[in-house]
Amino acid sequence: MLLPNIDFIAKATGHGSVGALLIAKAPSDWEAKSAEYKILAEVRSRKIVSTARFERLALAIFNKYRPNCNENANAAIMISVGWGDSGCSLPSDIPDPLSWLFWRYLKDHLSDQHVSAKKLLEGLMKKSLELHQVDRDKNGQGVAPALRDLARQPQAGPAQGNFLLEMASLFEAGKNDIAVVELQSFCAILLATTFLFDSEADLHAALRDLFVVDGNAVSPKMAFSRWLDRLEARTGYKKDDLLWDGFVLPNFKEGLPEDRAREDLLRNPRRYRSGELVPPYFEATKCLQSLDPDFSLEEREKWNGEIEGRELGLLFVLLVANSARLIKKPGGNPDRPCQAVYDIFAPKAG
Repeated sequence: MLLPNIDFIAKATGHGSVGALLIAKAPSDWEAKSAEYKILAEVRSRKIVSTARFERLALAIFNKYRPNCNENANAAIMISVGWGDSGCSLPSDIPDPLSWLFWRYLKDHLSDQHVSAKKLLEGLMKKSLELHQVDRDKNGQGVAPALRDLARQPQAGPAQGNFLLEMASLFEAGKNDIAVVELQSFCAILLATTFLFDSEADLHAALRDLFVVDGNAVSPKMAFSRWLDRLEARTGYKKDDLLWDGFVLPNFKEGLPEDRAREDLLRNPRRYRSGELVPPYFEATKCLQSLDPDFSLEEREKWNGEIEGRELGLLFVLLVANSARLIKKPGGNPDRPCQAVYDIFAPKAG
């Protein structure tokens, strides 16, 4: 309930489906990876999946995120240990085994550089299980008091405490759907920001860019638009030229349609800049890979070396922008989780 489930992570990072998040390297991969998609569906429905088949799924996931890594086969075997030929060995009271495996694997493999994120994730996993148990044992009536207890703990601090109290009030008012999506957003963004805290040299600037801060107020729905601004500054592209080369031309490899004017083709990409729309992850990474900045040879080598890191950073940007939209849909406050996280970290960032 605190930690987001894997469906939320897939939607918030612009993947649309769990299969796209975990398996596909491109939208066209579904047919080539149909066997792995089938195994994934069986795992999610708690069907019996043999160790060998689960290992095949794990290997596909590792090959996506760690291509050409010699340790992928061993890692797939290791994560399959304990799965057992009788199926998932996780406790039956875990509401979503795949989400739990996702977070457990991430916790176990965060580098020593990210000790704060690992400690936070361990705590969130423990508290999430406790909340699920309270929710189950008290038929949904115990979540608000449990959140109020968490808010009163000294380590919560004022920003996090106030946010948890607001979530408790939503549960008490019967607005569970809003409270759940805001809690999931808050915890995902809190984890992402803690990860950045361990790795960003200038966290204050990074936070203001990520949350699109004006004064001390966040505007998360504009996160992708701000990302485009940073991309322009880095590459020297002008506004519509970047949208044209990054989002229009890659879709017309066989030539532009004669019956479509430039203004018409730019209509949706311009909505990315206005914050009205956010592109899928694959479309945004295609934009990065399609740009051809007017760089010297040395600067082009630097740019090519940056793309992988920028693709990782894009996940944080999409998480912020899409979370706001997922919260707005049921009538929640799209700024509230980001504002709480920013208020937690801004004093530490200086």
